Amino acid sequence: MPTADNHGVSLHYEIDGGDGRDGEAETVALVPDACYGAWQWAWQYDALAGPFEVVTYEARGTGRSDEADSYRIEEQAADLEAVLADAGVRKAHVVGAGTGGMVALQYALDYSRARSLSLLGTSPGGP
Repeated sequence: MPTADNHGVSLHYEIDGGDGRDGEAETVALVPDACYGAWQWAWQYDALAGPFEVVTYEARGTGRSDEADSYRIEEQAADLEAVLADAGVRKAHVVGAGTGGMVALQYALDYSRARSLSLLGTSPGGP
């Protein structure tokens, strides 16, 4: 499992799929809910990794990724940017669940790699 670095926070991720498309497969980035790892997406990953290139990662403080001093949504969006940049992804369909949906929404607002956005059981944030 490769790692990306976001200002000293090491993030473990996986990238797979896109079989038979000669490097032309579209990428789907799966953003996990709080305290969940890449395993949260096991069923979706198996269905998507073939026709699509799929990126999953262990969010800060989860699994083999480093713990951090802060878990602000903006910092977690920067984590996703670090993962996609390290993986060489130019554009991705970003899918987030729960807190990961808040991260995905912030990511789409702050960065230019999001091709589309799908939010599952999430909130736009706020008090």
